Amino acid sequence: MKQVCGVWFPESDTHFKLGMIDEQGNYQKDIFDTAISYVKEPKIFYDIGAHVGLWSLMAHRAGFKKIEAYEPNLKTYECLEKNLDNKDIKRFLWAHGVSEELRFVEIVEVDINNSGAVTIKKLPRKEGSGPFVKPINNKHLHWDIELYDIKPHECLVKIDTEGMEADCVLGMDKILYALRPVVCVEQRTNHDALKILQQMGMQVVQQVRKDYILTWKNQ
Repeated sequence: MKQVCGVWFPESDTHFKLGMIDEQGNYQKDIFDTAISYVKEPKIFYDIGAHVGLWSLMAHRAGFKKIEAYEPNLKTYECLEKNLDNKDIKRFLWAHGVSEELRFVEIVEVDINNSGAVTIKKLPRKEGSGPFVKPINNKHLHWDIELYDIKPHECLVKIDTEGMEADCVLGMDKILYALRPVVCVEQRTNHDALKILQQMGMQVVQQVRKDYILTWKNQ
């Protein structure tokens, strides 16, 4: 494990360096700034496909009151934990991904020098070991809503899961309906997640490269 601009990365990573991230450790800040411009008040940030926590760190600096980050790749999850350690914020870090059902997956490195370049293959069995994905547990969701007095567009969800974005949307549908957050979703090879979000009642308000920012209609 090593630090680049104050952020911990796997030792083998040479992709994330100054220029890819800035001196403050910001990454894709133009996309983040565009997404947060639609957030009326920063309350809860969901980082789905958190990698080492680059977006979570930006959310922390932006003043979000709570961060929930999900990352099934244990190599980058260790860095995520270290990056958010001792941060003065309520945070919940989960070493699994998000999907509509419990399923074990295989994480394949595409480029050993780029810790973010992976593909995720869903395995046919539900029993096994290793990385896994499952629906988000929303048992205490109503407590969050009351505690933070959450209204529409006061939370932000970022989804970047190497092609599994649609699965993630289905795995957190109750949270999306309950919180009515702003959503930033990456769509590369297809637009399945985008279509599902639109069917749920969201609309695209802006696109930055391959990332789409959506808000709820009439709210």
